[in-house]
Amino acid sequence: MASVGASYTASQRWVFSLQANARHAGRDDYRGSGVASTGSGAISLSPGVRFRTGDGGTEMYGYVQLPVYQDVNEAQLAPRSGFILGISKSF
Repeated sequence: MASVGASYTASQRWVFSLQANARHAGRDDYRGSGVASTGSGAISLSPGVRFRTGDGGTEMYGYVQLPVYQDVNEAQLAPRSGFILGISKSF
């Protein structure tokens, strides 16, 4: 697995980011033989945004994970896209 990302602080409250993720998993092995329909490779892009509230310790964030490339062995379930929303609080 490998990831690289960058962020841009547009103001004191808004931060925009972009991350690229790549992962590769080899075929599973059972008693010396490869297991069918296992193993994959994928690359995805994840644009996101963070909003810092005025209290200095709370952030709201959202990210979308968009698959750019997927290679799976035989028939497997593979994600189309993902969406994450959250709140972070520092004390």
